[in-house]
Amino acid sequence: SSASAPTAYKQTEKLEVTLKVRKKQLAMDEFFTHVVDTLSELQAEVEARKAARAAGWNIIAYVQDIRKV
Repeated sequence: SSASAPTAYKQTEKLEVTLKVRKKQLAMDEFFTHVVDTLSELQAEVEARKAARAAGWNIIAYVQDIRKV
């Protein structure tokens, strides 16, 4: 009989992306923060932009910050 060893789960690093977003053209910028399971800053930005649009933010002004969490 073979006993299986406990599976070791490695905690993956994530990136937190903070975008400045607006719902209307002349509205004030607001912060939108999204955490992504990737270390690729480009992939994290793409996923954060998709999440912001899905949450109803029509205008993505710019990326405020990307940091590891």
